[in-house]
Amino acid sequence: MDGLLPIYKPKGVISKDVSRILQKIIGKNHPIGHVGTLDPLAEGVLAIVLGKATRLQDYLLDSKKTYEFRVELGKHTDSLDADGAVLFEKPIVGFSKNQILEALKELTGAYCQVPPLYSAVKWQGKPLYEYARAGRGDEVPLSELSRRIEIYAAELIDYGDHYVTCRIECSKGAYVRVFAYDLCSKLGNYGNVTFLKRIEAAGVSAGKCLHLNEVNSKEDVLSKLLPMEVLETGLSVLHVSQAVEEKLLQGQKQIVAFPPELNKIGYDTAPSDKDILLAGPSQKLFGIGMVIERQELDEMGLNRIVIKLKRGL
Repeated sequence: MDGLLPIYKPKGVISKDVSRILQKIIGKNHPIGHVGTLDPLAEGVLAIVLGKATRLQDYLLDSKKTYEFRVELGKHTDSLDADGAVLFEKPIVGFSKNQILEALKELTGAYCQVPPLYSAVKWQGKPLYEYARAGRGDEVPLSELSRRIEIYAAELIDYGDHYVTCRIECSKGAYVRVFAYDLCSKLGNYGNVTFLKRIEAAGVSAGKCLHLNEVNSKEDVLSKLLPMEVLETGLSVLHVSQAVEEKLLQGQKQIVAFPPELNKIGYDTAPSDKDILLAGPSQKLFGIGMVIERQELDEMGLNRIVIKLKRGL
């Protein structure tokens, strides 16, 4: 049972609870993980990786994510969402559609974002939410924990005199709650997220997910399990012969030659710049490899690279 299971997480359930529920179904000794945590308030796509696919988890985390959210204006909470305690409250400052669009434009692009105190980001080995719950949030140097994120697109869906609803596409590490807070700030208001839905993650849309309450058996899992070969890891796939596969699995480095149009290896980058996926003649993935040397094109137009196996699948 190796692959990705797209689950629709309902509101009020934490991501770890989803993994625990599924672990009981597939067996306690079967590897399991999830790609990107969802807040308890959030619903939507939670990509669960099973078996050998857990070894691709870090690559899947790099895929873009798409969210829809609604922010209510007037109150600032400690968690930046409706589940938190209200810290400040003030009358809503009026705004126009053009002001919202301009604010969204300003918040689109790459920049450093400070994570919220109620988050799983760690400081001194502990997640920040533990400091928050213990009333020790003032000990955390949040500004030092800022991370570079990118908002690829931001779209206005709807708005009223006390709310704004948007859709954003973003990189890993981006917090929608912080984006929503920044949006409200640019409009001269406080605000907190009251609705959050992830509609795409790891290349899977919400419409292709199995709802958590629909998973009751291994058969249910298998009915929606996506094989490793179709997962959007962002890695190039290099197909090799049976003999090369066997030698790589034995720990030997191998020279592979092939016409460049047959594989999507980036020859304009450094040979060791990026990992690649390795597949045998059966088309099944068998490992994660690395190009450790590249040779110039010969007169027959063949690329020659030296590869090694970093990790088997």
